[in-house]
Amino acid sequence: MYTASSESFQINITRNNNIGTLHLSSWFGFHAHKQFKEAYSQLLNENILKFIEVDLSKIEHLDSSALGMLLLLRERAIAVGKTVQLVGLSNYTGRVFQLTNFETIFEIRTLH
Repeated sequence: MYTASSESFQINITRNNNIGTLHLSSWFGFHAHKQFKEAYSQLLNENILKFIEVDLSKIEHLDSSALGMLLLLRERAIAVGKTVQLVGLSNYTGRVFQLTNFETIFEIRTLH
């Protein structure tokens, strides 16, 4: 398992069968760019994985740069034949994605 953190952002990676999950927590914004890219790059390079889940259930806040990072992840995932799924949206993140039409761009699921 990969873990990285800063004062206001944490990310953990888990793998289960053909799904790699990025578990994000706290404040997801520009300051998290390097950590987020390092984490998702690992998953993009693993051929066995077909899906990349981004677990947002512990996100307290996200900004426009976080939305851009998610779009970049989606673009890079498509290029290597993977699907990005957003899971565990809170009322807050769900509303942000509704207002930005991300719900039409990403597959959104509830946590199991």
